[in-house]
Amino acid sequence: MEEYIKKVKDERKFKGKLLEIIDREFELSKNGKIDNFTIEIARRPPGVRLIIIKEDKILLTKEFRSELEDWDYRVAGGKIYESLTEYLKFVDDKNAVKEKSIEAVKNEGLEEAGIIAKNQELIYISKSGATMEWDLYYYIVDEFEMASKGNETEFAEIIYPEWFSLKEAKAMCLDGRIKEDRTVGILLKYILNKENAR
Repeated sequence: MEEYIKKVKDERKFKGKLLEIIDREFELSKNGKIDNFTIEIARRPPGVRLIIIKEDKILLTKEFRSELEDWDYRVAGGKIYESLTEYLKFVDDKNAVKEKSIEAVKNEGLEEAGIIAKNQELIYISKSGATMEWDLYYYIVDEFEMASKGNETEFAEIIYPEWFSLKEAKAMCLDGRIKEDRTVGILLKYILNKENAR
């Protein structure tokens, strides 16, 4: 008999502006038995991350992060949807979410990095985990022009874009200057693949 786990239904317990808590019921087929179980999941709209590359340099942003109460180096990025309500209209349409993510790449590139993206390639969708649904869409942006006005961030953002060599970015991943762990993993994969291709 085939073993599987499949989603049966979601039941909302709480909804805020950017986050909802749902009970997700699953059907489990294992060892010839079928049972149902439920787990609590926090869900928020997905985000984008931009790996902006020019020759062998990468554009990172130095940001003051309130959750860390400290400075962090990041790749530019942000929300794909401004609200949970907007996202939930398209949550099951992966093509619509991807199209909206490309729009977010252009917006975040201009806002945080001061670039006008001409080309972007989706290289990875990072899943947060079993009980937190928050995907991050990672894009390589290697064709762009610098905007005439530079970066214009939102009110509560303190962001300074800086160029680093890939070697420096690798060291920053390893020594903790880049603190967003999901991005550390994706950046290290990208940099190591580039090194191995030489």
